Amino acid sequence: MNRFIINKIQPFFIPFALLFSYFIYSPGFSGTFLFDDGVNLGQFVEIRVGNEGLWQFFSHTERPLAFLSFMLNDNVWPSASESFIKTNVLLHLLSACLLMICLILIGKNLAWDRRKRESVAMFATLIWMVHPFFVSTVLYIVQRMTILSAMFVVLSLISYLYGRLQLNKGNNKAWFWLIFATPIFGLFGFLCKENAALIPFYLLTFEAILFSNEKQTSRYYLLWKRCYIYLPIIIMLVCVFIFKNSWINDYSFRSFSLIERLLTQANILVYYLFMLLIPKSSTTGLHYENYPISTSLIEPWTTLLAVIFIVSIILFSIFYRKKYPILTFSILFFFFGHLMESTFIALELYFEHRNYLPSMMFFFALAHILFLCYDKYKRSVILAALAIVFTYSGLTYARSDLWGNPLLLLSVWTENNPGSSRNYIEGHVQAHRLHRYDLAQKFLERGIEALPDNIFLRIGYTSYGCGRGSLLKSDVEKLKIMLGETEQTISHYLYQNLAQLLGTSFSPDCKLITHEDMREIISSVLNNPNILTYELRLHEMLHLMGRFELQVENYSEAKEAFLKSLLLNLNPSTALQQVALIATFEQYELAYEYLKETRELIYGRDDVELRKQSAGWEEFEYMESVLLEELKDMPLRN
Repeated sequence: MNRFIINKIQPFFIPFALLFSYFIYSPGFSGTFLFDDGVNLGQFVEIRVGNEGLWQFFSHTERPLAFLSFMLNDNVWPSASESFIKTNVLLHLLSACLLMICLILIGKNLAWDRRKRESVAMFATLIWMVHPFFVSTVLYIVQRMTILSAMFVVLSLISYLYGRLQLNKGNNKAWFWLIFATPIFGLFGFLCKENAALIPFYLLTFEAILFSNEKQTSRYYLLWKRCYIYLPIIIMLVCVFIFKNSWINDYSFRSFSLIERLLTQANILVYYLFMLLIPKSSTTGLHYENYPISTSLIEPWTTLLAVIFIVSIILFSIFYRKKYPILTFSILFFFFGHLMESTFIALELYFEHRNYLPSMMFFFALAHILFLCYDKYKRSVILAALAIVFTYSGLTYARSDLWGNPLLLLSVWTENNPGSSRNYIEGHVQAHRLHRYDLAQKFLERGIEALPDNIFLRIGYTSYGCGRGSLLKSDVEKLKIMLGETEQTISHYLYQNLAQLLGTSFSPDCKLITHEDMREIISSVLNNPNILTYELRLHEMLHLMGRFELQVENYSEAKEAFLKSLLLNLNPSTALQQVALIATFEQYELAYEYLKETRELIYGRDDVELRKQSAGWEEFEYMESVLLEELKDMPLRN
């Protein structure tokens, strides 16, 4: 690893590393859309053409820049998955190139010689690029949001590092990179995913750890730090406090409390670190919704050890930041990178993609340690480096190959994590999509065998079995009993699953579920005492009952159910949707009556001019004009 070798290898390293990484990901190109891909990409059907459509991206679409990037591949749904996956891989490789530039700039700011900064940057980039832990980020199409956000964050760090370097040289053009480029790239990252808001914390890590010995005495630089690091951090902390009731209330829709989440995250973060250093040959899948929840410091007992470990290494990083700046910088960078998704916000507990950006500096520290050991232990370091690269690459190739075969992938995931209902349901979906109907049924049967109390598997089994004619009457009765007792009323999937069952029950192929059965199924949920805790879920079930009553032509009962539903969630869009549903069955008089009634409920009776300025009023007026037109034409049709 002398200067001559570095100079000879460098021109070939980047193209070789990129081609090599592309090759080990290539078996995954035959993969497909999974889990949330359809939910997100299905928004294509709602986007209009032209300027109006562009406005929709930025006013109604979450993470608009990331969503806009999907149009590089297609602008319709459903679509073919291969081009989406290839684009993800190419963006991953581009992120790796940017990471290498970032690491080289760190070396320049630290005044490392060329041999050191390029050796460390090349190896750190390579092992990050081929690491198997990120297969689920790169090949899971919707996680392009994570990749793009990380890419723009790294660009923001590059602009900061380059600006700082130029400032040290006395070049006033440095201020362009510090004042404009750094936040602009951050804004682009935020429009891809909200994690980019953590950039001030990353900059704090650079300033407080890596560059703490380089005192910038310029008052302008001190002002820049106050405006671009300290002030944004203070604003974010104040916002957390101001809106604490909002994110605390979100826990009412989770099966764990805030304290339980924080305790569980200690175990998860340690597990992340372990997987980054010693990855397994296989994983539990994209979702780990059944991750064991820590109910106290000693339940499970690993929680206390995890908390002690995390507190210890954070304190170590603070007290030994001057003695071991690279190591402590990497540790704090990792934990700052998890501030948003692994702390107090009521998100799901575990996702591998949360490590995509925070891990970048983890491998920077590993590469730096190997470099420091090289002169004394050349052969051992070379063997260790080769072993790491080829082990990680081999695991990544194997995982990519598995991702290229969706049915095998879901079979492995259900085997490795039999407690995840989502893996069984996704396996069922993929098998049905490929016309493997027996296998689709098998996934549901295996799921019910492993998780007999899971209501979503039971609903899916009932719906699919009725459509295929394999359902028994006892299965329907079992579902009614479970719906009346289940505690799984907290999830919004309950409405979606029962709505699908409602549709199936009215299809010609489903003869076993009668209209009375369907009414009893919905009534079982409405009579479940657990649903009374969640008004939003009760609203959804009453709305579903209204839809059912429309189907069986009980129009007055449908209107009554809709009204009860609306009173639990009084908003214009729900009312208009219900009016439209009634009108779909040509009950225009009833629809018009319901329109007037709900408009009065939402906007009141007085001050017409003020009501006209309210959100949704124009939509009510338009719906009224449509209904009046239909009512006017009714005698002609009769």
